[in-house]
Amino acid sequence: MILTNLKLENFKKYTNFEIAFESGLIGIIGKNGAGKSTIFEAILFALYGELKSKGDKEVVRNSNASSKDAVIVELDFEFDTIEYKVIREFRGKTLSANAKLYKNTELITTGAKEVTTSIINLTKMSKDAFVHTLFASQKELTSLSNSKPEDRKKMIRKLLGLEKIDFVEKELIEKSRELKREISAFAEVLLSAEDISIKKEHIVEYTNQSELLQKDISTRTTLLDNTKTQEQTIKQELELYAKTKEQKQSLHARCELLKSSIKSHQINQDKLSNELNNLKVKQEELRGLQSVKQEYISLHESIKEQEKLKEFHIRKEGLILEQNELREQYKKAKETISLLEFETKEHKELVEKEKAIELKLENIKQTLIQIQIKEKALLQEIAGEQKLISDISKKIENITNLGRESNCPTCTRPLLDEYDNVILSLEHIVKTTQKEKIEKATINLEEIQKNKKQIEESQKAYIKEHFELSKAINLIESKNKDLQLQKEHFEKVTQKGVKNKTELAKLEIYTYDNSIHEQMLEKQKELKTKYEYVLSLETMLKRVDSIKEELQTSISNQDKYNLELLQKDLEFQAIN
Repeated sequence: MILTNLKLENFKKYTNFEIAFESGLIGIIGKNGAGKSTIFEAILFALYGELKSKGDKEVVRNSNASSKDAVIVELDFEFDTIEYKVIREFRGKTLSANAKLYKNTELITTGAKEVTTSIINLTKMSKDAFVHTLFASQKELTSLSNSKPEDRKKMIRKLLGLEKIDFVEKELIEKSRELKREISAFAEVLLSAEDISIKKEHIVEYTNQSELLQKDISTRTTLLDNTKTQEQTIKQELELYAKTKEQKQSLHARCELLKSSIKSHQINQDKLSNELNNLKVKQEELRGLQSVKQEYISLHESIKEQEKLKEFHIRKEGLILEQNELREQYKKAKETISLLEFETKEHKELVEKEKAIELKLENIKQTLIQIQIKEKALLQEIAGEQKLISDISKKIENITNLGRESNCPTCTRPLLDEYDNVILSLEHIVKTTQKEKIEKATINLEEIQKNKKQIEESQKAYIKEHFELSKAINLIESKNKDLQLQKEHFEKVTQKGVKNKTELAKLEIYTYDNSIHEQMLEKQKELKTKYEYVLSLETMLKRVDSIKEELQTSISNQDKYNLELLQKDLEFQAIN
């Protein structure tokens, strides 16, 4: 594996860092804590997706990066002259891992675990093997130079990944010792040379006995073959006897079955003949009762006609009753319509009168609005003048309290000799305003209010009249609705009466006599038993043809069975 380029983003100390590995020996020099080991950790992380210490995942993100910033490590390397790129990422608050592996710029694997598996399959080296052989850390190299020979040996074996070989060597030594113990145990139970010689003599003796027994077996086998041949001959003769016996038994059973079938057919023929004779008697009886059947059918049709006539009669009576009720409704509806038409004839006149009153009320309303505007203006004018009088009175009071040395409220100069003139002037203004303006406005206000009161009285009278008219109009409109309903009802009654009259004219041609109908029903009851008996005879006689056919078939089958019985009996007698 040849490393070519490493790029870091938010990985530990490095916010953004990229290094290219040129050909030849490369040295990375820097102070303690400068980030040399971080570069090697980034290579390890890129290849195997793990840090050297698994608990360092929380501190892998750069301290200046936010939780939204991703931790990215990209490593380019060559393996067997093929270019590879592996990208590892940690994203989000939980540092979720993801990875991608490219081969000659083509994406071949995604996923953290999948990329790690592909790297191991490519390099044939796990993370532990990589760490112990090619990736010795700084602290391990320092302790190696300062340790004792035995500890140095352990450290080197650890770096080379030879702990497993030591374990296997220990296991092999233990297995070797266990095998030696088993060999010693087996040696104690093995035979001596004298015992082996005795065993060989026994083997020779047993071999001779085996040859003699083999010859005896051969002789007995020949004798057994001859016996089997005799047994086969006897078995063939026995099979022939058994076959003959089975054939004779089969013929005997068939003959017995044929005899039973012939007897059964004979019994059935006797039964069918008797039934046929009885049916012939019934047939003669039926001929004598045919008139009863015709009479019953004719009577049944007549009763149907009577039932139709009865329905027409009931319908006719119902229509007559309904016509009487319709006449009463017709008369009552006509009277009600006349009364309602009389009571609602003033509707148009009242509506026009209501409209005229509404127009007057609207004019009165507008007049009152104008009067209220004038009234409000006069009230404001009186209030303004009263305020002016109040202000002047306060001025007079102030001047009086201050004396002659006070200033004029208008020109602000000292009053002195003009003191009395100023007070008289102000009092004259008060009296003039009170008499000329306020009194005049008060008189106008009283006239307006008097006029307003008269108009309001007139408005109340019109409102009362309008209310009474509305009540009368509403009552008439309610009666108009009743009038419309009565007219619709009158129209329906008229149409129904015409329809019933037409239907009654059609029913006049039908007459119904209840006594005749009752007589027919009584006679039907008398004939019903005989009629049902005739029907049962007809149903019974329908079997005559089938019985004849069944009897003929039975005779034919009996003849066939007799012939077969004769043949089978001859075959039975012929068997020895």
